[in-house]
Amino acid sequence: MPNTFYRNLIKSACSEKTIMDRRSSGALLPRPFKRRDGTFDKSTWECFVSGPKDSPWEGGIFKDRPFRFDPPLMHPNVYSNGIINLSILNGYDVVNLNDILTCVQDMLAEPNLDIVANATMHHLYVKDREAYNNYVQKLKFTIPPSCQS
Repeated sequence: MPNTFYRNLIKSACSEKTIMDRRSSGALLPRPFKRRDGTFDKSTWECFVSGPKDSPWEGGIFKDRPFRFDPPLMHPNVYSNGIINLSILNGYDVVNLNDILTCVQDMLAEPNLDIVANATMHHLYVKDREAYNNYVQKLKFTIPPSCQS
């Protein structure tokens, strides 16, 4: 059963407690797309993922238009066009959006070194973690005012 498979995969990658803690802390911010006239399009979602605590991404807010960072992030598991190379996303149609965002947030802090979407960042992460962390801290940005409710 694919549904059970992906739920178990989510649970093994991201504990339910982690998901609940992040939901309650506001670390995951999915919301319907806001049109120019101020109304919301509930068929199109924008998501913002906060940088995980105690990681070089901490303090940043990153826009994730499932499942692509916009603008693209320089990360070992993110392609230059912003698409996330994360095996858990293969089953995104059968899991909860918050669960997926939690896994994306975990990926920021702990890249899957078996998946290389950006060879330069993978090399930097493996060979010089301090330089990687310094580079990442320069990438952080906040939610633009046009996207705030």
